[in-house]
Amino acid sequence: MPRSLSALESYHRSSPLALDLPSRSKSVLDKPSAAPGSSSNRNRRRPPPSPARLHDVSHERTLDLTFGQLRNELLTSASLEEQFSVLQELQQGVVKYSTIRRLVWRDPDLIEVMRSFVRRYMKPSGPQQVSAAEDPEEALQSRQDELEMLALTLETLATCTQGSQRCPHKMKVLKRNKFECLKGLIAEVMTCPEVPAPYTLTCTRWLTDFRDLSSHAWENLPESELLRLVQEVTHTSTSCIYELLGTVSEFSWVGGSESVSGQEESVISFTTLFQHAPVEAWLSYSVPQLLTLLHPEQDSQATGGDAALIHQYCSVLATLLHHSPRALQFCTSNYAEEVRYYVHESVVSYRLGASSPILPHTLKVVRSITKLVRPKSSLRTR
Repeated sequence: MPRSLSALESYHRSSPLALDLPSRSKSVLDKPSAAPGSSSNRNRRRPPPSPARLHDVSHERTLDLTFGQLRNELLTSASLEEQFSVLQELQQGVVKYSTIRRLVWRDPDLIEVMRSFVRRYMKPSGPQQVSAAEDPEEALQSRQDELEMLALTLETLATCTQGSQRCPHKMKVLKRNKFECLKGLIAEVMTCPEVPAPYTLTCTRWLTDFRDLSSHAWENLPESELLRLVQEVTHTSTSCIYELLGTVSEFSWVGGSESVSGQEESVISFTTLFQHAPVEAWLSYSVPQLLTLLHPEQDSQATGGDAALIHQYCSVLATLLHHSPRALQFCTSNYAEEVRYYVHESVVSYRLGASSPILPHTLKVVRSITKLVRPKSSLRTR
């Protein structure tokens, strides 16, 4: 999903990581499309760009010092524009430097700040109902800016998790207080983003029904940018969940070699992780996205970003179906026919391509999905 050209673009500062930052951070999950028009109708007062501080980040100590600067700025930033700018720079840093990923997990306060961003921006900061004195366009733009910040936060968390296999600091943070951080992250990331009340029905209609979503008629709506951003949040949340679930396997790899006290759990089950997560709400948005990715308007092989998303959606869905009775019941009641008719090994093989390295595992999880999600009539005859 391409990021919108919002009011957040114009806030730009020099990078202490000496990175050539674009005006917007481009995700590896972005899909090419026609360039959208600017959705900004506001002029905001922004702080002046800070001067370039460091130009050589080839040494570990330099990265450590620079990370400390970014960390302090993120913890003290007050406005959405400041938070977005600093987090964008951090996201670029974790993509480029594995050291930055480890430093992020070494700092529990920074993880908590990003968790707070997820919780805060899943909901609109202003009132759900627009008052007569408030400009509806301004309220809509404000929410769209928040969704951009939310998508960037989820993308940053996913990248930090992806590139830090067996990182002891990550394991410690996620396992503390009987996996409170990991369970909290799963539940928070799986939450569906809220939209202002006037757009709730539009968002629900077009994004939770596969046929409406795949028709792309929503792109002609006045609220198309809002719908596009909610979909981007769905994509980045799926990537984040996918990476977080991968850490459960890491716990089992290292569990036997770690010295664990009798009171401390070394491994957590998927069933426990999903016990209090909003799986039904997440599935209502994610399953239509998966079906649309498998059956695009233009029949062709998936791009690299779309191929990764297909694999991630299928993997997360299969894990949910195996370990969450609520998820299995919800999908069987609401999506059994869609899975039966649209989720096929042949379709996945074509969309990913025979040479794709992720094809074998994706086919495996697709077989698992189609085996578990049966129409209700077939369940009664078993």
